[in-house]
Amino acid sequence: WDLAQDSAPISLELRQLAFTFVADLITWQPCFPHRHAFLDLCAANVRCGASVVQALKLTSKILLTFPPPGKARKREMCISDVIDDLDARHDMLEIFLVELHRFHDQCPPSPKPGEGPDEAAWRHHLTLIQERLDFLDFVLASASALELSEQQLDQLFHTLVIDARSPAEADLFFAWIESAVQREVV
Repeated sequence: WDLAQDSAPISLELRQLAFTFVADLITWQPCFPHRHAFLDLCAANVRCGASVVQALKLTSKILLTFPPPGKARKREMCISDVIDDLDARHDMLEIFLVELHRFHDQCPPSPKPGEGPDEAAWRHHLTLIQERLDFLDFVLASASALELSEQQLDQLFHTLVIDARSPAEADLFFAWIESAVQREVV
């Protein structure tokens, strides 16, 4: 886990390998008893803004190891129960939205087309925002009781549309909300 963090003093390639190893190991049935501990680690990372994309990806992978509602055995939690529990213990939606806002505020305005390395960094920024929106979509679609409040939706709108660094951020939000409304996620 420590080696998969952005702050690990190793190459990106080794960090990615460590992440893959942790993700594969924790989703292996003999390691299932440790899933909740890793979900807590992921929530702590999101709360402090450290290795957030890795934390969101690992959270999704772990959640997918839980059965869907109605398919859980006795004394086994289904995916929606786990998500509801995560939100109850960590205020997951709130820490997610605070982190998204913090991440967004750290990014400089979008560069003009053709401005070299800044353009590549900007595309990477948009990819990281999309990763966050994909996670939010997954969690809302998989949860039973978890919903964005009107205030939280306004907060998301404000971050990605009102305070957008470029029209591309607003486009990501509108594509996400359109899909979420069609699938009745929000």
